[in-house]
Amino acid sequence: MSLLRSQLASGGWRRLLWRNPRAYKYSGSFVTAGTSNPTVLKGKGFTVARGDTGTYIVTLDRAFKTLVSLTVTLEDAANSAARALPLLSSGVVGDFDTPASFKIITQSSAGSAADLTGPIVHFSAEFSDQVEL
Repeated sequence: MSLLRSQLASGGWRRLLWRNPRAYKYSGSFVTAGTSNPTVLKGKGFTVARGDTGTYIVTLDRAFKTLVSLTVTLEDAANSAARALPLLSSGVVGDFDTPASFKIITQSSAGSAADLTGPIVHFSAEFSDQVEL
């Protein structure tokens, strides 16, 4: 483990403890299936389950302290205005005892949460084991 001090924009200091300063990237794709659980097309190290209307919960195979970035796109052969968005205010990070997870919501062309059937959701998420003291 190594300690790093960094200066905050406010002029204060914080100490960072790095368990493992590497970033871990998970990428995958799944096919939406209406009110059923989706089918994972590509990727490993995660599972996907349907939650509430238009909501999918991606659970990783390990715990992480920090979500660094999350990108979500929707591939729709119908070329509609439907879309997929990350729900950044939800999910589990910051607990080394619980596998990390995040939520993705699919929306209809009207902009409301919707259970889509057939479009493919692609995601890329990057996590870190950085611990802030």
